[in-house]
Amino acid sequence: TVVTGTLRDGSFQLGEEIEILPRRITARIRELQTHKKIQDKVMPGTRVAMNLAGVEKEKIQRGDVIARLNQDQVIHSFIAKVEVVSTVTHPVKHNASLLLILGTTELLARARIMDKDQIPPAGSGLVQFECKTNLLARIGDHFILRLPSPQITIGGGLVLDVSPKSVKRKDQALISDLQRRESLNPSDVILSELGKEGMIPKKEILKAGNF
Repeated sequence: TVVTGTLRDGSFQLGEEIEILPRRITARIRELQTHKKIQDKVMPGTRVAMNLAGVEKEKIQRGDVIARLNQDQVIHSFIAKVEVVSTVTHPVKHNASLLLILGTTELLARARIMDKDQIPPAGSGLVQFECKTNLLARIGDHFILRLPSPQITIGGGLVLDVSPKSVKRKDQALISDLQRRESLNPSDVILSELGKEGMIPKKEILKAGNF
């Protein structure tokens, strides 16, 4: 089974065991290529073709992500800053069902607006997305939002928190904490995570973000 894509971070080497997310299917790297040349190891930023042993091609879907074993967490809910384009004719309302596109992953999600009742055209807001299926997302990821039907692009967003606890809407302390994350400064994000969790293993912080 051959898969292709761009290596965003980390590295892979020949013979390494990997997992296919979000369904956590395991496989082994049989062959690696970049620019049609066989490689023993591939590095970030390269276009990669990967021949996998131990998995049938029917089990792999568009939007799946190849990752090192236990490197990333799979989620179904996250909080993001959303910006709505000025060309839409209606605001985005609380609990709206939207099509979310992150990388090559497309899925339906319910939008719980945290800091207001609706987001007007050209406006922005903090939104907790509850996704219909699991996905891989990290703090700092960007995504596109569309209406399910007709599929009109209405805006986009920036992932701020991939492990939200039970949260109340219009909680000013939570809103201030999320706004602090918008700069994506690693120190601010780590302090915010520690404030939320009390204690968190270093490897879990590294899983959550693009740093």
